Amino acid sequence: MRGKDLRGEGLFIAEGRFLVERVIASGVKLHSILCLTSLEDEFRNHIEQLPEELRPPIITFDRAGLEDICGFNFHRGVLAAGYRPPPLAVEKIITHASKLVLCSDVRDPFNLGGLFRSASALGWDGVVLMDGCADPFSRASLRASMGSVLNLPWGVADVEGNNSTSSVLKVLEADDFILTGAVLSRPGSININEWHQNHEEGGEMPWKIALMVGNEGSGLSEDRIASCRELVSIPMTNRVDSLNVGVAAGILMYSL
Repeated sequence: MRGKDLRGEGLFIAEGRFLVERVIASGVKLHSILCLTSLEDEFRNHIEQLPEELRPPIITFDRAGLEDICGFNFHRGVLAAGYRPPPLAVEKIITHASKLVLCSDVRDPFNLGGLFRSASALGWDGVVLMDGCADPFSRASLRASMGSVLNLPWGVADVEGNNSTSSVLKVLEADDFILTGAVLSRPGSININEWHQNHEEGGEMPWKIALMVGNEGSGLSEDRIASCRELVSIPMTNRVDSLNVGVAAGILMYSL
C-alpha cells in the first residue's frame, strides 16, 4: 500500500522491532502484526500485555515470504499495521502547554519525525503542523520519530476558519505565548545566547514559548516571520550557511 492509500484507509505502518515495540506499548489500536516466524513468540509476549480486545492477530512468514509481500529486501523482521489516531484540536493542546513547536511547511518526513522525537525527548508539550507539512504517520516519519507522534500531543492548523493558522497564532498570543521564529541571522534577529542574556537582564524568562520552524529550503515565509514577536538564530562558523531544520530545531528546543 502506498502512503496516500494508507491514509485513506486510516492506517499506518510501523517497521522494525524497536518501533513496533513502542507502538504496542503506546496502546494505539493495531490492525495486525506481520513478522518472521522466528520473532513470533517475542511479539506474542508483547501483545499479552494488552487488554484481550486490543490484541492484534500475528501473521508469520519466512524471510523470503516476507520480502515477497513487502516488495523489497526487508531486513527489519517485523511490520505492524495500526489505526491512525486523529489529531487533537489545537486549542486543546494550547490549553495544557507551556512549550510548543509550530512546524510551517516542513515537507521532509525524516525532518518532521526528528522534530517529534526531539520535542518528546526534551520535554516540549506538543507540536502544531501548519502550511502543508509532511504526514507524521508516514513510514519515514514514524521511523525517524521512533513513535513519538503516538505519545506527544499534536494537531493541524487549517487553511481557514476557526482552526486556521492565523487564528491559532492569535490564540497563542492571547494566551501569553512568546511566538519565536527560527531564522538564519538577519536584521531584527538575535542569536540564542543573546536571547538568554536579554531575558535574564530583563529579570524574567518567558514561561510560555511557541517555537516556529520553517521549510527545509526556504525557511519561514515573510508572513510567518512577521507574526513572530522574537526571531532567534544559532551562531555558526562560516564553514556552513545553515543547518538541517530537524537539527536546528533540536538545538533551539534544548536551549529555550
